[in-house]
Amino acid sequence: DEVPSRQRAFLLAHRRTGKDLLAWNNLIKESQKRVGTYWHVLPLLNQARKIIWTGSTKDGIPFLDFIPPSLIKSKRDDDMSIRLKNGSLIQLVGADRFDSLVGANPIGINFSEFALMKPSTWDYISPILNENDGWACFITTPRGRNHAFDLFKNMVEAKQKGAKYFVQVLTVDDTRKALTDAKGNEVKDEHGNRILVPVMPPEAIQEQRDLNVPEEIIQHYFYQYAKLNEAAGILLLLRSRACWFLLWSRNAKN
Repeated sequence: DEVPSRQRAFLLAHRRTGKDLLAWNNLIKESQKRVGTYWHVLPLLNQARKIIWTGSTKDGIPFLDFIPPSLIKSKRDDDMSIRLKNGSLIQLVGADRFDSLVGANPIGINFSEFALMKPSTWDYISPILNENDGWACFITTPRGRNHAFDLFKNMVEAKQKGAKYFVQVLTVDDTRKALTDAKGNEVKDEHGNRILVPVMPPEAIQEQRDLNVPEEIIQHYFYQYAKLNEAAGILLLLRSRACWFLLWSRNAKN
């Protein structure tokens, strides 16, 4: 079979990893490399407005502030779009409103919480990206064996055949962040190295149990990716200890 050459990425990660922040910063960076239209897509249009357009990170930084003001030419609140000085357009989109975007020609798309979108979403968009040599990045928490799981499995198999795909699985055992003090400054050890702690510490997950969140839900959102992979017969040499998404986002802001 012919090995796909399209640019595709799929990050299957536990809740609260900062998936949107990572993908959003990457989209901003890509908008400076090639002039074109870039979409950050969420399952619903009102989610796009709430989470990204008017939303902030857990540190209180508005998502829109990650776009350096020096790059911005204009903003439109009605369609949640930002025209950049180099000619690129960044727009927030809802997967429930794709019919209103017929004729658009995006060259880079983030699919946030892809598992919650209609399966037809990718069917609608993929021919456009194939025609204009665009890229797609899928970020999601798993929701069982659905279209997102099938696409993830297919991408892993294609990568094993040589496709230029990035595919990664992150459970709570894989992710770390820098320890900070009350003022937000990084805490260092006696050798001057940053101290890394779990993104989701065990006590936070135990708190979910104490609040009577079903164990099945906890396992599904925070731990079950390995089980899904094993059930599908996928060999994953893709897991890694990672705080890269947090460090990259911090650098993008600076």
